[in-house]
Amino acid sequence: MDQNEVLGQIIEEEGKWYSHIESLKINRNIRGLLEEYALLKSEREQYGPDESREQKLNYPLEGKFNCIREALQNTDIAKYIKKNKELEVKRLGYGYLGDLARGNINITLFLLDSLKTDFNSDNKQTITIELSSARELDNKIIVDKILDMVDDDNIENSYLFEIISRGFKKPTNITAALKKIEDHYKNPPKRFFVGHEFSNKKLKNLRKTIEGSLREVGLDNKFKPLYLDLEEREGNLLEKIHNQIKETEFGIYDLSKSTKEGMGSLPNLSVTLEVGLSKGIGKRFYIIVKEGIKIEGLISDLGGEIYNPYKNDSELREKLCQIFNKEKKRLGY
Repeated sequence: MDQNEVLGQIIEEEGKWYSHIESLKINRNIRGLLEEYALLKSEREQYGPDESREQKLNYPLEGKFNCIREALQNTDIAKYIKKNKELEVKRLGYGYLGDLARGNINITLFLLDSLKTDFNSDNKQTITIELSSARELDNKIIVDKILDMVDDDNIENSYLFEIISRGFKKPTNITAALKKIEDHYKNPPKRFFVGHEFSNKKLKNLRKTIEGSLREVGLDNKFKPLYLDLEEREGNLLEKIHNQIKETEFGIYDLSKSTKEGMGSLPNLSVTLEVGLSKGIGKRFYIIVKEGIKIEGLISDLGGEIYNPYKNDSELREKLCQIFNKEKKRLGY
């Protein structure tokens, strides 16, 4: 085969590739486009780690990268990842966003948040590699975010350590981050279980009130709430709840239950079950409940366990501060 035939074959193959990408774009085949992007990234890896960015930009593959980016420019990949439950699709999406994260604070923050919310270890490692590979993360917003994540028990600090050691360039940031990781391992915050109904109001108002109460009594770095929906939930759910309660120092259980018409009069049965598990394990627990919920019989069955009724968010905050101060004294803070 002479040189002209070889050139003609290359042109034909290139044309087929671009036609294929155009077809994926027309059919809104996002997964297909992400798969093609991942293949290009694998091909690009043939360049050594010392290859300059300028040389990479001159490489013919860059035109193909730009073609796929253009095809996906009107697609919210972050939203696509959140909605899609397939692990492979998430991995492809993280790989794509990793290339776009350079200099883009919002994408970088999304990837960091995903490190917390995605429980698949392979996906976590993909995110870690994307964030730490030849990328400077020394923007103050990013540094502060990573430092805050050090205290999050949902994240293995080994992932953060890799991001810090490879992505941070400024020695002061590296020193501060490693010091915080060291302190966290020496003095991890005490966990407490929080049981409540999963309505939007509870997810927002109750958790915000708990955070404010912890700050008010000076325990925001000493105590950390454990929320069921923020933990990995694969496997037997009841067993998961049992083990999580067992691992905590105490529990706070809101028995309030809302209805479409407003606040119901009966306690939340799911949270009542969690109270029973806590008592069976032998853990300290506190019941909080909006006034109007009928729980007199339940309290009697629990042997007169002290509970904390509240009328509004202000009174709830006051009750929570009292609870945290009791635990503060008991645990010697």
